[in-house]
Amino acid sequence: MDDLASLDPDLYQGLIFLKHYTSNLSLNFTVAVEGMPLVLPLYTISDTPHFPQNSGSTKTIDLTPDGNNVAVMREKCLQYIQLVSHYRLSK
Repeated sequence: MDDLASLDPDLYQGLIFLKHYTSNLSLNFTVAVEGMPLVLPLYTISDTPHFPQNSGSTKTIDLTPDGNNVAVMREKCLQYIQLVSHYRLSK
């Protein structure tokens, strides 16, 4: 994940936030991709997730088999962070 900090600082900060987030996560094992950028929810002071506005089409990529139907629970958060980091660094 250290390499991710220099490649994509915003994604890195978002993943660090998720690592320490204690409430229920509204994520599944997918990433949304528009061209090359990886789109994760941004968090405000109120911890309400919102997605950045972008133009064009967005494609959803499963990080695990049937990832769209697998919720990211607290106990699987580190696995999700690892999969997102690996995807961003290798794809």
